[in-house]
Amino acid sequence: MARISLISYENAGADVRAVMDGHEAKGYRITNMKRTLLHSVLSFQSLEDGFYNMQERLAEFLDPRAIMFFAYAISTEDDCIVCSLYFHDLLEQNKIDINNFKFSETEELLMSYGRQIVKTKGNGVSSELLDKLQERFSEKQLVEITTFAVMMIANNLFNNALKVESELR
Repeated sequence: MARISLISYENAGADVRAVMDGHEAKGYRITNMKRTLLHSVLSFQSLEDGFYNMQERLAEFLDPRAIMFFAYAISTEDDCIVCSLYFHDLLEQNKIDINNFKFSETEELLMSYGRQIVKTKGNGVSSELLDKLQERFSEKQLVEITTFAVMMIANNLFNNALKVESELR
């Protein structure tokens, strides 16, 4: 059971409504996680704007599908039901069967990186994997990929700590 109530548009103040309107105008949906975060506009902006800014940056050099698989691998490895269901839903919307799908080399590499970051809390990412990443990505890009992973983990921690329930169940 969720530990924090959900903000609804009807019971929100003008500042929160403006944030919700702006978020939806960008094409994003208001999930239960976001409705929980909206108890604090600053918290919402810190976590959500940071995450989407990094996602947009990654889209400048990564295929959107690779970003989606990277986030999904992080969330499933992190045991975040809310985010795992969210990204599973995105995969279905894109008609991707995760069980019968051929990943690209980049997707495999990113998924391995995301899983190793979560499993080892970043301390045990193998030199072999980092070498492969550095062959493919610039130092700036690797910093941005890692920042995105950290933002995804922050989303997962938020959901798990406050027992946010998925709207997709």
